[in-house]
Amino acid sequence: MASKKSPKKRLKRAIPYIFILGIVLILLTTGFLLGRLTVKSDSSEDVSDTSSTVFVEKTSIVEPIKKEEPPIEWIEFKATAYCSCEKCCGYWATVRPTDENGKPIVYS
Repeated sequence: MASKKSPKKRLKRAIPYIFILGIVLILLTTGFLLGRLTVKSDSSEDVSDTSSTVFVEKTSIVEPIKKEEPPIEWIEFKATAYCSCEKCCGYWATVRPTDENGKPIVYS
């Protein structure tokens, strides 16, 4: 026959858990209330209670850290251009992409 625990023993074992749960609920409620009092409400509700205390954190203006920009590097290159004839472009003059009318697309 399995022994059943008495209600008193179960209550004694549950007391630490109930105590921890109570502390967690108190901390959550306190955090929620402080958050509601310190954060400006974005809702369109009309707040008629003006007797609540508002905590404002004092902040100072800090300038951002300026990073040094790397020096500008100049790159030299040579740009070339060719006319669209077969003499200058060779094979590539005959295999150009075509437009919707079937004419070769030539950039001049």
